[in-house]
Amino acid sequence: MFYIKIADLTVAIDNKYEYVRMLCRDYIIPPVESPDTVVKVSDEEIKEEIAIAEFPVSEAYAEGVCVYRHICKPLPERVQHTSEFRGRARKNFEKSLKKGLTSGKVCDRIRGSLPRGSLMGAAGLDL
Repeated sequence: MFYIKIADLTVAIDNKYEYVRMLCRDYIIPPVESPDTVVKVSDEEIKEEIAIAEFPVSEAYAEGVCVYRHICKPLPERVQHTSEFRGRARKNFEKSLKKGLTSGKVCDRIRGSLPRGSLMGAAGLDL
C-alpha cells in the first residue's frame, strides 16, 4: 500500500502490481493516518478491464486503469467547481461514463475540453 495526494485528495492505494506505484510515482506522499479514500481493485475488476480493452493488456496495466477510474470518478464532487469545469468538462465526464468508456478515454475527454492552465491543472490533477 502507498499513498498519493492529487487534487487536494489523499488516496491510499492497496495495489497488487508494482506498475501502479510506478504510474503514481510523482504523487506519492508519506503514509497518513486517515486518507480521504482507499482504492483497492478486485481481481474481478481487473478481469473485466482486460475483457473490454481495445488491445491486449497485462493484469498490471488493467489494475492501473481501474485505480485511475476509482480516483477519477468522485473528483467532480470533490473539486472546487468553476463555471468552466461545470460546463464542458463535467458534461464530457458524464457522457463518457454513460457510454462506458474506460477511464483513460474519460480523462482524455476531460483534458480535451479544458484550456491549459485551467482549474484541473491548478488543482494538481494531471490527467
